[in-house]
Amino acid sequence: VLYGVYLDGTTKSNDGLEFRVIGLGGQIRTYFTPAIAPTKFYGGLGLGVYFARAEARVGNLTVSDDDTEFGGKLFAGVELNSGFFGEADYQLIDDFDGFNLSIGYRF
Repeated sequence: VLYGVYLDGTTKSNDGLEFRVIGLGGQIRTYFTPAIAPTKFYGGLGLGVYFARAEARVGNLTVSDDDTEFGGKLFAGVELNSGFFGEADYQLIDDFDGFNLSIGYRF
């Protein structure tokens, strides 16, 4: 079991509407495979605070709304010994629930 801190960011844009969410919190992760396995599968959850901003642009007019929410996430992934990983998570935030896919490198 590993404990850690996470910082997530998501941006979505569509037809003059831009939506951004930044999450900061603590997480717990557990591995389902041995530590010496070349491919490790894991799952976990996190709890934190999420900062959301929505902006709508119509011509020269911009309307924005900021919100701060407490929420969490559930996640599962696979990690290779080389450092590469893939992860899927579902963020559980009051009005901003969403599904994310990530690929990356841990060093």
